[in-house]
Amino acid sequence: MTVQPTLVVRAVAVLFLLAATGCGVTENKVDAYNVKGKVTVDGAPLDDGLIFFEGSDPTKGISSSMEVKQGAFSGKAAAGDLKVRVVKIETGKDPMGNDAKIEKPLKTDIPVTVKAGSNDIPTIEITTTPK
Repeated sequence: MTVQPTLVVRAVAVLFLLAATGCGVTENKVDAYNVKGKVTVDGAPLDDGLIFFEGSDPTKGISSSMEVKQGAFSGKAAAGDLKVRVVKIETGKDPMGNDAKIEKPLKTDIPVTVKAGSNDIPTIEITTTPK
């Protein structure tokens, strides 16, 4: 069976056009604005942790995270009504017995509004002991 060269060229051209039009980089750009603030746990600054700024609509995938060191954080987050999640970083052992950093959830679904420009987020106060 002999395949005609023009048929192969046409098939390659069609595949190239499909790939070029359907598999390009999409522009999912979201403007991010400066945010800074503090996190306390039972009245003391959170020594080592992470703070996550997440969109209220999980289908949009707007999320950013930043380190919390000695109770302070700063970075960039998308504008809008967001939910904040805070985790504490602890040193522990992984299942194989190796030293590892372990994320311990402290609080979720903290409502925060980020606006265009610089944002000073009110102190996030977390209480772990019952009153």
